[in-house]
Amino acid sequence: MIQFDFSKCGLKEAELEDSAKEVTQTQDVLRKERESGEAGFWNLPFDEKTLVQCRNVSADVRSRFQTLLVLGIGGSTVGLRALSRALWPAENSLRLMIQESPDPASVEKITRVLDWRRTCINVISKSGDTIETLTLFEHFLKILIKKLKY
Repeated sequence: MIQFDFSKCGLKEAELEDSAKEVTQTQDVLRKERESGEAGFWNLPFDEKTLVQCRNVSADVRSRFQTLLVLGIGGSTVGLRALSRALWPAENSLRLMIQESPDPASVEKITRVLDWRRTCINVISKSGDTIETLTLFEHFLKILIKKLKY
């Protein structure tokens, strides 16, 4: 059994008890959300059809591109960053780049180093209207169109 020693964390017993109540309330909300089907991600680990689709897209990206450029910010890329550090195989020929900031210097650097014919762009945004992500997407889309002369 896992036990936590909170005696040196600076919180009083009453504060921890209040937190426990909040955690229980949050667990109830999440359980109801999962049971109602309100958010589909709860069942993703058991969705074989989506797993097969993801594997097919992954194989296609690995075979056609040398770089996967992910555009997103904050929570949209934190999980990817953590999982890629833990699970990205060293022998993987696909280079992963994550661009979170519309900072002109870092955007210009990426623009110069990428082979745009061999770069796949993946945009991640929970809301779809995160200004930094939209700005990056619009910028890189213009470059992609110009470089590929569509």
